Amino acid sequence: MQKVFTDIRVLDAAARKKYSITEDVMMENAAAALEKEVLDFLAGCSTPKPVVLIVAGTGNNGGDGYALARRLCGKTLSDGRKINVCIFAPKPPKTEIAVFQKDTAVKTGVTFVDTLENAKPDVLVDCFLGSGLSGKLTQDAENLVKRLNEIQAFKIACDVPSGLSAQSDTFFVADKTVTMGALKMQLFCENGKDSAGTIVCADLGISRDCFELSDSAVQPEAYLLEKDDLRLPHREKNNVNKGTFGHLAVLGGEKRGAAVIASKAAFAFGTGLVTLVDNADNGGFADPEDILCSNSVPTKVSAVAAGMGLGAFCDTAVSYLCANPKVPCVIDADLCHSVKLPELLFVRKNLANTVLTPHPKEFADVLEICGLGKYTVEQVQQNRIGLAGEFCTKFPDAVLILKGAVPVILAFNDGKPVAYLNPWGRPCLAKAGSGDVLSGLVGALLAQGYDALKAAQTASLAHALASCKVECDYAMTPFELIECVKKL
Repeated sequence: MQKVFTDIRVLDAAARKKYSITEDVMMENAAAALEKEVLDFLAGCSTPKPVVLIVAGTGNNGGDGYALARRLCGKTLSDGRKINVCIFAPKPPKTEIAVFQKDTAVKTGVTFVDTLENAKPDVLVDCFLGSGLSGKLTQDAENLVKRLNEIQAFKIACDVPSGLSAQSDTFFVADKTVTMGALKMQLFCENGKDSAGTIVCADLGISRDCFELSDSAVQPEAYLLEKDDLRLPHREKNNVNKGTFGHLAVLGGEKRGAAVIASKAAFAFGTGLVTLVDNADNGGFADPEDILCSNSVPTKVSAVAAGMGLGAFCDTAVSYLCANPKVPCVIDADLCHSVKLPELLFVRKNLANTVLTPHPKEFADVLEICGLGKYTVEQVQQNRIGLAGEFCTKFPDAVLILKGAVPVILAFNDGKPVAYLNPWGRPCLAKAGSGDVLSGLVGALLAQGYDALKAAQTASLAHALASCKVECDYAMTPFELIECVKKL
């Protein structure tokens, strides 16, 4: 896992003090990291006279841009091509170091342009706003970002793409973002998937670990899940039987397809037995043949998955889960709208065996039902970690997977809510039934003895990484996603 921070200014100052590194040394390292990405791209492009256009703002982000221009000015590529570098600066620099860096760039002979008309660079570097943005963009800034997005070039963002914040729908769309010192939360907001591109974390003269630990009082806002954090339910022992790997009951209701999808996903993810409970008497769920069917929850089950397509049968599910609080469960969909949800969570306190998997609209209802306030979907999206943290603080024994472009997994640990981010999913997951697959995966792991947090992390990662194996981004079905889970 990697640490993700909301604001690294304190770390930046602490690192300078602790390691006796000056601000200009840090900026030189930032410019060097940007230079590497520019040169790597130009080495593979065939333009005879490659052009690099740097857009510089008034602050230290602009200072990085001026330093980059100085480093590139007059440089020749290994095949003899000379780089033509130019700067567009809508306003003059304001910070002392940015003024200094502009002066050094001028002395090297960097070209300055006063318009973006007819701009046709090979590489466009965004050093306009970076991570210093707060609130909404001014109209002039918004117009500039929109114009930059219209330019056809390989685009690199410095630190954070300009405009990328929860309060702005206009943001620079980069192919690659070189973020400085440590990972920033802005890069993993919902818009980050469309804005940041490939993310590279650059050292600023000290290792990333040293930078992140320069002030022990500064804690990460979240942890970024990596592919290596996936813990698949591989079977290592030979002397086993189907009961060894748990029995999951999936509670079906009015919409039979949702329960079938969850059941198939669970069975494909290692569970020894899956029973689909036909509360609505839909004819016994004749298929699929590999799933057991019953009109009641079996006596011995290892876990329960409930909520998917339940409809009018939510009270039946709540009654069972309240009467059997020691049975681990995953709660999704219709149960997130149940007014009895707080009762259910209260009964299951101190057991740490409950996972909820709402999407933003469902989570808005969860917050209201649980007395945590009334929010629109937009407000939920703007404060995903904060609101998820409030929920887990009130219900510290539940684990939450808040679905979205970057799912947030929240769990209460050591007296505080801890967030984990999953950046790996692809847009093919935006299909009805994808969430049912996720619930089935979580239920499968709970049935096999995973604790709630590990089940949530592993299931979310498997769900996302399976989407990376889907060939067509628009034609995926839930059952194809399940087949891709088998290929992990």
